[in-house]
Amino acid sequence: MLSGSIPESIGKLSQLKQIFMHTNNLSGKIPSSIGNLSQLSMLALADNKLEERIPDSLGNCKRLLLLHLGYNNLTGTIPGQVFGLSSLSIGLFLGGNQLTGPIPMQIGNLRNLGQLDLSENKLSRGIPETLSSFQVLEFLSLAGNHFEGNIPKSVNQLKGIQFLDLSRNNLSGQIPKFLGELNLLQNLKLSYNMFEGEVPIDGVFKNISAFSVVGNNKLCGGVEELQLSACPVKVLRKMKGLLKNKVIILVITMSFIVVILICVATIIFRIRRIWFG
Repeated sequence: MLSGSIPESIGKLSQLKQIFMHTNNLSGKIPSSIGNLSQLSMLALADNKLEERIPDSLGNCKRLLLLHLGYNNLTGTIPGQVFGLSSLSIGLFLGGNQLTGPIPMQIGNLRNLGQLDLSENKLSRGIPETLSSFQVLEFLSLAGNHFEGNIPKSVNQLKGIQFLDLSRNNLSGQIPKFLGELNLLQNLKLSYNMFEGEVPIDGVFKNISAFSVVGNNKLCGGVEELQLSACPVKVLRKMKGLLKNKVIILVITMSFIVVILICVATIIFRIRRIWFG
């Protein structure tokens, strides 16, 4: 039940390696002096009432393995310096704040990151292609933001991803089939976007309990349990296929009849020649 602000003097604890102050009633801003803690490996300030911007000085904490600032009242854009912390490996958790703007392109520097949570903010624009730089990412949540556009092809490079939540955004286009090729993906949430077209049926899409696409009213196809309407293109292809088969059968039948008629005519002609010379 700690309250009040975090004092600037915390930056004088130069040998401090871990700070755990989560789940309290701390308020005010995150002191920029934390950037002086060059030995810091873990910083957890989640579930408080901290406000204002994430300080750029956190980029000086080059040994950080874990940064958890989730569920506060932090505002402004995410500093590019935070995404420059290539040491981050356990996780980066900024969900449940009031952060705005796009995800900086520097996110591609976090190659060793295991978990990334930017959910429940006001982040916007597209999902950056630099996600392809992640080597071992297992958990990614971008839910509850204002992201637009298609799911980028870079997501196909997340070979270790197990949990992917892109729900409650403004994403559009078709659900890419490569999501079904992510062999380790166990939980996929795409609900309440603006996706359209056919739902894939491979990989995670085989198990109705492993993925969610509700709230996308222009989807079709998919596994039978989804109870979505058949895709118009597939119906048309099926009709064309049936028509093609009928035409082939009709041609074969007509050809067979013509051959029989020719044979009958030939036999009759020969019999007439024998009988009537």
